[in-house]
Amino acid sequence: MTENQISEYTQKLLDRVVALTHEVENLRTSYGIVRDRLNMNAEQLFVLAKGFTDEAKLVEQFAKLSSQAASIAADMAMLTKNEALIQCANASHQTAKDLDELIAKFKQGHLDN
Repeated sequence: MTENQISEYTQKLLDRVVALTHEVENLRTSYGIVRDRLNMNAEQLFVLAKGFTDEAKLVEQFAKLSSQAASIAADMAMLTKNEALIQCANASHQTAKDLDELIAKFKQGHLDN
């Protein structure tokens, strides 16, 4: 073997190093792609979660307002002394209160977790 030649064993080692270098670069590229996708998905989930939170606040406000409106309707029905109207207003008021309580329980259970 001359000085310019390398042994077969050394050549195989160099080939292996080159192959591993390419593999590491491929893994680095794959990691970057996965990281970017995860970041994109996390951003989308954040936007969705914010939307759900905003919707939940609106539902909570609606429940409180409907409870107050049903209470006023029940009071007004008492003035008319119309039994059917009183029963309807009381049922409406109870339903609104139940919804308000259900939202409060859900919110509390969600916060506990």
